[in-house]
Amino acid sequence: MANKINVKLIMELKASGLSQNVIAKTVHISKTSICDVLNIAKEKQIFYDDIKDKPDDEVYRLFYPDKFAVETMFKVPDYDYIHNELKRVGVTLKLLHQEYRDFCNKEGLIPVGYTKFTEGYSSYINQCNLSNHFRT
Repeated sequence: MANKINVKLIMELKASGLSQNVIAKTVHISKTSICDVLNIAKEKQIFYDDIKDKPDDEVYRLFYPDKFAVETMFKVPDYDYIHNELKRVGVTLKLLHQEYRDFCNKEGLIPVGYTKFTEGYSSYINQCNLSNHFRT
């Protein structure tokens, strides 16, 4: 699955006066994607001041509600729980992923794969400014 476009960052850079070409080079996203975000913003009359205090996922959902619906079909792991469990002796991400998969299967939910699971945990660590003794 492709990475989500950082809509909020694109809107922030545009609001600061940068051109589409400069934004594309700065965030390493195609000019087409930049243009798409700006066209959606114009069509829906969304300005950076409207979204600057909103979380990235909420902003993404405003711009791409159909794509967000597909991504939310998976049960999002509880990374706070995972981080706390990893403090216990003998607990690994692999074991926690299996526990998560078992829970999802029992509840009839769709689990994310191991790669997405570990990437999500890594993002959680970075967002919360936590430290971990191993890399995923």
